Amino acid sequence: MAAFLIGCSKPPRIAFPKPLEDYPNVPSNSRFDLLLDAASTVERACPKLIEKPDLTIGEKRAAMQKSQTALQEIERAVEDKVQFAYAVNSPLAPPAYRRGWRFLGNVLAYQLDEQLRSDRPDAAAETAKLAIRFGLAISGGDAYDANLGFSIAANACTTLWDSLDKLSPAALRSLFNAIRRAMTDAPSPSSTARNETANMLRAVQAIQDAFLSNDIKPLQDALGPSAQPAFSYLVNLKAKPEQQQVEYFQAFGQEAEDKGKAYAQMLSKPSETWSDLPQPAGDRPWKRFAAAYFSTIDDLPGWWQMNQARLRLLAIRCALIARVQERKPLPVDLRALPLDLRTDPFTGRDFRYTPKGSEFSLYSVGEDRRDDGGDGGPTGTTPDVTFER
Repeated sequence: MAAFLIGCSKPPRIAFPKPLEDYPNVPSNSRFDLLLDAASTVERACPKLIEKPDLTIGEKRAAMQKSQTALQEIERAVEDKVQFAYAVNSPLAPPAYRRGWRFLGNVLAYQLDEQLRSDRPDAAAETAKLAIRFGLAISGGDAYDANLGFSIAANACTTLWDSLDKLSPAALRSLFNAIRRAMTDAPSPSSTARNETANMLRAVQAIQDAFLSNDIKPLQDALGPSAQPAFSYLVNLKAKPEQQQVEYFQAFGQEAEDKGKAYAQMLSKPSETWSDLPQPAGDRPWKRFAAAYFSTIDDLPGWWQMNQARLRLLAIRCALIARVQERKPLPVDLRALPLDLRTDPFTGRDFRYTPKGSEFSLYSVGEDRRDDGGDGGPTGTTPDVTFER
């Protein structure tokens, strides 16, 4: 009888993968909590202004006034190195803090503009320091956080660039040191890639959960018609054996894992060795999901290199202008500067620099790694990277 019962027992149920099993949330810390508090504070202080895509001059001034408490919280947070406590979010619910951070980045840009217009360059330099420290601190989340943080830092760099000659030599050296420290304390791009990998795996989990609960409509609405073939495949997959369903999600999650690991490994190496990674090929029924949720990490290397180029160029310009103001001759090359500062992140060699009396030319060759004579085009970012426009 025992043998009969064993022979008729049902086979064990096949377990669906748990994509995020190896990616626990990082515990928070006091400095990161201050950044979260700043986002909440500004949401409460500016509930209407934060909803508007464009502000009038009067609204910008109101935003600056009402955001001071939140900016003070940011300033306390970034006095020292911030450890980003990344928590994975659903693809249907971006983290609440991001909206507040974006608004505060805009407020810092408004404040910097007003300080320069009212001929307060030293105050503008202090605002730029805060924007750069803040931007780099929040770049330690996922790729979207990095893009937001780099944009905040970039706005400070481009706005202040043409006004550096209004700063005193002491203020220029202070800004130089602040940029160096912010870059030293900044999270590594490989750590951001690991967080983005968790973000990709969370998308796999969300699609698997929707599949198992027969509730794919919210994801369909979010991704739109272009992803419909992938959803149609999921509907048909429901009629297939459970083993095939499990294998689908195993392969889908493995693609995210492999891609994230490849980027984390590449980004841990010197930036001049980075290159485009090959994209997965073949007939992958989840490829439209991958296009929606796995593609942002492809932009991370270029975003990081551009951010580094801007910050390093700004710091070098501070040092050179300080010498000009003190009536000291410009150096014939950049070798007296720290190696990590004078190195073009795109090439691993010194930035292009040519002294011309009391003036100079300074630029990065950009992502094409070709010297175009400092031609940065209308945006100053391609083909070369330069603020001279």
